[in-house]
Amino acid sequence: MKKQESLTGKIDWLTVVLYTILTIWGWFVIYSASAGGTEKSIFDATIPSGKQFQWMIGSVVIAFIILLTDSRLFVTLSYPIFAVVMFLVFLVMVAGTTIKGQQNWLKIGSFTMQPSEFAKFGVALGLSKYMSGLNVDIRKWRDKWKAFAWIVIPMLIVVIQGDTGSAIVFLALSLVLFREGLESSFLIVGASVAILGVLALLFSKYILAG
Repeated sequence: MKKQESLTGKIDWLTVVLYTILTIWGWFVIYSASAGGTEKSIFDATIPSGKQFQWMIGSVVIAFIILLTDSRLFVTLSYPIFAVVMFLVFLVMVAGTTIKGQQNWLKIGSFTMQPSEFAKFGVALGLSKYMSGLNVDIRKWRDKWKAFAWIVIPMLIVVIQGDTGSAIVFLALSLVLFREGLESSFLIVGASVAILGVLALLFSKYILAG
């Protein structure tokens, strides 16, 4: 009984509910965009929604395995996992396969994978391990720039590969640093740059037309 309580106590149910809602919503969107007016089932593995469902089931299984795994294992393997995923990201630049105009895929036989997706997980683990160091203080410039490097270097590599969407996710990792004591001025500057970038995109056509 105690073991069961400790297991369920690890779960952030609000995050689980929100994640489930977004996942199911995205699944329906994929089906509506890929069914093409046919009567195929949303579970049909021959269309994208069916393949997405398989990935969803696989993700649930992996989530339970992670939940049952001692968290100290991830602390121990943080840097090795980061090293492996970054090796795969670098490998894409040498032996990557171009799909839909983006050379950010690795093809092994009939199996294709996008290392930038795994890099998000690896960078999050590596950054967490670094920030948990006893002598790390994000308020010191030395540690501050090291923390930024954990995020920015992989992000720039992914941008070079043309995967801008994944690069934006890497930027989101910087929000963790504010919880550790990073000055709010960095958040203000970052948000300002993002807003100016969006405004530039929105009004660029009017500027060029004028």
